Amino acid sequence: RPENLYYKFQSLLPKSVNNLEVIIKILKEAISHIDQCVLENKSLMYQGSTITLAILHHCSSTCQWHLITANLGDSRAVLCRKGQPVQLTEQIILVF
Repeated sequence: RPENLYYKFQSLLPKSVNNLEVIIKILKEAISHIDQCVLENKSLMYQGSTITLAILHHCSSTCQWHLITANLGDSRAVLCRKGQPVQLTEQIILVF
């Protein structure tokens, strides 16, 4: 389904990718696509939604793990490290 973020992300992502910039670019494209689908659907005109996501990616060329986080709308990702909250995403306010 084109409005499903997971399937859109998977359809854009190459089978084997180690470049974090490419993953982030594809993730932004997928989120933008979903946003556009919602904007074009008149039945969703007065609806709202948020998303917070985390992708744990293993880079085989460097043998390192990377945690990629993103949020859209009024939501955040927070990690608890040694009993202390660590904010992983920022809330950006857009004014139209």
